[in-house]
Order: sequence, then structure tokens, then C-alpha cells
Amino acid sequence: MAYRKQMQEQERLVGAGALSSLAGRLRGLFKTGEAVAATQDVASEEKSEPPPREKRELRGWEHAVARAARRATGMRPLSGILRRVDRLSFPAMLVLGTGLGLGCGALTWLLGPVGLGLSAVVLLAGALVAMSAERRVDWEDLPETPEPEAVTSPHGWVSISGGRCVMGSADDDEMAFDSEQPRHEVEVTGFWMQATPVTRRQYADVMGTNATGPGDLPMTRVSWLDAVDYCTHLSERDGHRPCYSRRGDEVTCDWDTDGYRLPTEAEWEHAARAGSDTRWFFGDDATPLERYAWSSSNAGNTVHPVAQLEASPWGLHDIYGNVWEWCWDRFGPYGAAREADPTGATSGGVRVLRGGSFGGDPRVLRSANRDGGQPGSRAERIGFRCVRRPAPQHG
Repeated sequence: MAYRKQMQEQERLVGAGALSSLAGRLRGLFKTGEAVAATQDVASEEKSEPPPREKRELRGWEHAVARAARRATGMRPLSGILRRVDRLSFPAMLVLGTGLGLGCGALTWLLGPVGLGLSAVVLLAGALVAMSAERRVDWEDLPETPEPEAVTSPHGWVSISGGRCVMGSADDDEMAFDSEQPRHEVEVTGFWMQATPVTRRQYADVMGTNATGPGDLPMTRVSWLDAVDYCTHLSERDGHRPCYSRRGDEVTCDWDTDGYRLPTEAEWEHAARAGSDTRWFFGDDATPLERYAWSSSNAGNTVHPVAQLEASPWGLHDIYGNVWEWCWDRFGPYGAAREADPTGATSGGVRVLRGGSFGGDPRVLRSANRDGGQPGSRAERIGFRCVRRPAPQHG
């Protein structure tokens, strides 16, 4: 199927991204890199930039090499020259190495201790060149690690890059609710997210039921348990190992499988923020909200077809408003500690809802706002969307 081919291509890109990461380690010897800000000036409608990338912290010996090169040359190391040296054939590299050796010997003989010091710097540069040549990485030809972008498939998936996200609201934010505090950092692994809430047509196709109403409306009146069952059926249909095991109302999740599931609360907020730390991904002023969200100000108190308004900078439609979206997590208080891929409270009967609905005001539609519902409850304002990660590689 076209969808499976698309997912296989995504997994190929993930592998290519690993090679790109290796190339990045070599580049890190010569420059620390600059974080790319994910910003969007809504007023001037400028094109959004890619999401932020963290600066890589160099190891101690890498810092020492970089400092020594800067002190010796008075400038940043010339990575462009080294790229060209890296492409030399083996005989050319042998001639270059021999020339470096003879030059170092001549400097030492002519200048004594000063020449010895200069020779050490030259030999160090030669060693770096040799390390680069051993790997034979063509930096310019390697594909970059995939950035969030729309993915063409029957379900409309978007690739969400992993990274750091600040969840919750600041203490001095007058719009914040108590459940959004304390503000804390999380690390989220990359994943794929459905670009829209699951539609009535998609739900009927997977579950073998008849769609009620227009097929492009979000599927509503679905409980958290209904959403879990949908994820399991979709995984089985597409040949993936399901994440969920269900016995009655008890559900467990295997996080190492490649099946579909509900997003964790951290994944949802990371995707909704799109690299921002403001109330909405476009800033702290709610004025542009009507461009992206169906809310109490423009929805006419009714649900609307998906993807009718503008997408977020990361390609997600209806991430704010239209329908509340189920998340995996049990609703519970935040902690202050930094966490990696948190999955919520370990006890409690209420499951998290995010995003607000067509009946909500701007305060309810903020990235940090949280609500919850019983896992068996159904409502016209509640829907869901799915996420998926490729299975981890072991061994």
C-alpha cells in the first residue's frame, strides 16, 4: 500500500539521519553549531523556520582541539578546506602526509623549540585530516536529519522531531490554571503524528462501521477506550504490532512496538508548541487564533470538518479547538524534575484531554491547558488523533 511505502521511506530516512548525525560529530570538531529558532511572525506572514535544534556539547578533548586551533591560527578552523582534503585520493593523501612530515622536520631543524611547537600544531591538524579521511564522509551529499514536514499518506501524517519542551505555564501567567504548574522540562523522542483528528470516514473504515454524518468531520462521541481500540485495529490492519493490551477497562502499553497509539501528554504539548514557549505557537496575543482554531468566537457552537483552517508551523491542523483530544496519560499533578518521555501518573481514573474544542475560549485553547475525562465517557466535543514511532533497533 502507498501508506506502507511511505512509512518504509520514513524509516529509511531515520537510518540516513544516523549517518547525518555521524557527519555532525565531525563538524563539531570545528564549530559548535548554532541553534535554529522556530519562529513565525504572524503579523507579517513570514515563512516559518524549521524547529529548533539543540547545540551539541563538545567533549573535553574536542574543546581542547578547537581552542588550540583557534589560538594557533587566530581564526575559526577552516572546515571548508578540510572538506576538500577529505575528498583526496589515497595517493594524494600520502603525498600530503609526507609533505607535512618533511615540513615539520625542517621547521624543527631551523627554528629549534619554536619550530617544534609549530610542528606539533601542523601534526595535530594532519591527525584531524586523517580522522576525517578514515570516515570518508561527504558532508554535503548526506541527507539531513528529517525536519517536521507534511507526509503524503492516506492518513495525513506529520513527522515531529524530538527535542526539549517546556511544559506548563509560568507562575506569573494570569491565564494559567493551577494544574499547569510547576513549569518543567521534558525530553521527547521523535514520532509521527496524524495531521488532523481522526475523521468519521477513517474511523468507519478501520472499525467496520457506518460513518455518521459527513466523513471529513472529526470522529466524536468516542471514549478513551474506543480510541484505544481504534489504534489497535489500525495497527493490525497495517501490519504493525499493537501497542495496547486490553482486558476489560484495564489497558497496558508496550512502548517498544511500532503500532499506533494515543500521544502522551508530553508528546501532544511538544507537537502543539512547535518549538515555542508562549501561550500559543504564534505568541502570547490571541488575535491570530481564528486563523488556526475553531473556538467559541468563530465556530457557531458546532464541530467543523478537519483541515479547513491554517496548519501550525509543524503541519498540524486543528491542534487547537474543534474537538478535545484524548491522550494516554492519567491526569495527575506535575513534578518539577526534568523527565525523558514521561507517560503520566501511575494511578488515577481520569485520562488527559488536550487542545480545547469549538466551544472553548482562547484561554482553554492554549498549548499548556489540561483537562480530563473518565475513560468510558463520550461527548460531542471529544475526539482524538494517533501517533506512531518506529520500533527501536536492538543488538
